[in-house]
Amino acid sequence: MKARQNRMQQQQIQQQQQHQHHQQQQQQQQQQQQQQQHHHQQRHQHQQQQQQHHQQQQQQQQQQQHHHQ
Repeated sequence: MKARQNRMQQQQIQQQQQHQHHQQQQQQQQQQQQQQQHHHQQRHQHQQQQQQHHQQQQQQQQQQQHHHQ
């Protein structure tokens, strides 16, 4: 029983990592497009990069909580 539960938890964690990685890629693509369109607005881009970094930290916390469960 314990072995099955451990395997299920590992599978769920892997799925979360894949899903989060996919979201991060989408965010990066959006950033690149914005850089091309608004190449002269460097201040605005810098704020967006900080927000993206904050989102990544939140995702890592979710992984840790799920692993404890």
